[in-house]
Amino acid sequence: MSYWATPGGGLEDDETFEEAAIRELFEETGIRNVDLDRDVSRREFVLRLPSGEEVMAEERFFLIRHDGSALSREGWTEAEVKVMADHRWWSRDDLARTTDKIFPENILAMLPSQG
Repeated sequence: MSYWATPGGGLEDDETFEEAAIRELFEETGIRNVDLDRDVSRREFVLRLPSGEEVMAEERFFLIRHDGSALSREGWTEAEVKVMADHRWWSRDDLARTTDKIFPENILAMLPSQG
């Protein structure tokens, strides 16, 4: 199944959600110089890991502002190279019109109406 998803991942030791967001954004997109804005959405759900273990996942989604640098795959792990095919920027209109599968599925509702 093909789909699009926001950058993300787990917290490392003593890492805040904000620090993890900046780190994951860099690792998955190559974007380094960002101003992290407020979180615009949070959610919790039971997540089944590849091992079969179930854990409570807590997600936070942030707005960012960045320097306009190009997207890069340089920080991708071997596993990410196997499963991630591409990245792109989406406008609100693009998100509203697409028939592609996007996670989180309610991403448009999560975005503030301005900004």
